[in-house]
Amino acid sequence: MDPMEVDLSTYEELYEAHAQSNPISLSVGGGDYEIIGRAELEILQYFGLKAESTLFDFGCGTGRLGRHAIEFLNQGNYYGSDISETMLREFRNMVETDSSFTLFHQRDDFFPALSGNIDFFAAFSVFTHMEMEDTYRYLCNLKAITNLNSIAVISLIDYDSKLGHQIFLEQASLPHDPRWNGVRSFCTSRESFEIVARLSGWRIENWIHGDDKKGIPKLNSSSEFWEFGQSVVVLNRV
Repeated sequence: MDPMEVDLSTYEELYEAHAQSNPISLSVGGGDYEIIGRAELEILQYFGLKAESTLFDFGCGTGRLGRHAIEFLNQGNYYGSDISETMLREFRNMVETDSSFTLFHQRDDFFPALSGNIDFFAAFSVFTHMEMEDTYRYLCNLKAITNLNSIAVISLIDYDSKLGHQIFLEQASLPHDPRWNGVRSFCTSRESFEIVARLSGWRIENWIHGDDKKGIPKLNSSSEFWEFGQSVVVLNRV
C-alpha cells in the first residue's frame, strides 16, 4: 500500500489496513515468522517464564509468539490482545481448537479487566510503534493487571543500534504527512526510556542491547545466542 494514498485518522484504522494488506507472516514485522516466535518464547523462558505461569501477550498479532506460548503454558494461562481484529481472527485460525487461550480486541490504552495476577507481560515489537507519550499511558495502566512480582519483557529499538540507524533513516526519508499515514516505527535510548518507565511506576531491571550478539543464550545451548536486533528490556513494578 502506498503511504501517499491513505488518509486514515486512527491508529486502529492504520493497523487494520496494514494487517489486511500484508500476509500473516509479514504483518507482525520482518524476519522468519517461526524462528522469531520461538526466540520470543525462549527469551521469556530465560527470564523465568514457567509452564504454570500466566502470560499476557500485548500486541499478540497473528500469534507469532502466542502459538508457541500456548503450547508451552500447559499448566498456566495465556492472554493476548491486539488492536487489529483481522490479526486476532488469523491468530484463532492458526491455533488448535482444543487449546486453552483468551484473546481480546484492545482498542485503547486500558487493558482487559483481569485479576492482577499476571506473572509475565510480553510486548515484542509493540512499543516500537508508539510515541513515548502513549508508551507512558500503557505502562501506567498496565499496573491494573500486574502486581509487585510481575515481570514485563518488552522490545525497543535503540537509536545507536544497526537496526535503529536503519529504522530512523527509513522514517526520515518520508515527508511528514506520508510518514504519519502509515504504521510508524520509533527509536529510543536507555536514558530516555528510563525516564518514561520511572514516571509510569516501573524500573529497568535488565537492558540487552540489540547489537549484543551474546545477550540471550538459546535454550539448552551455552554457545549459541539469539540475535534479535531489537533491544530486550525487563521491567519490574516500583
